[in-house]
Amino acid sequence: MKFNVLNNEPLQFFDANGVLIGTIEISGSGDMIIRPESGSSRDIILGNRDTVGDVEIGLPSAEANLKLMGGGTISANGNTLTIGSVSPTDVVRINNVSFSQSLFLT
Repeated sequence: MKFNVLNNEPLQFFDANGVLIGTIEISGSGDMIIRPESGSSRDIILGNRDTVGDVEIGLPSAEANLKLMGGGTISANGNTLTIGSVSPTDVVRINNVSFSQSLFLT
């Protein structure tokens, strides 16, 4: 099955009762927006919630960033994972965590 979505129209998903439950759209600047609309849970799950699996973002040769709208950034580049950003300055809190390998703080 193939679909063409024209003129920035969103894809809308409805339940059996005709209630809008989710939307996927592309913004004018090319951002993909996945939005849960209604229901008891507003989670966005990538993959199967019952099976352990990998979620891959980006390319191995390019940095990938997860920017949280409430603040905070997680970046990966090569074998380096960076939690927090210097611009704007993020505060990183680690609560009730055990470390099995080296921890370097500066």
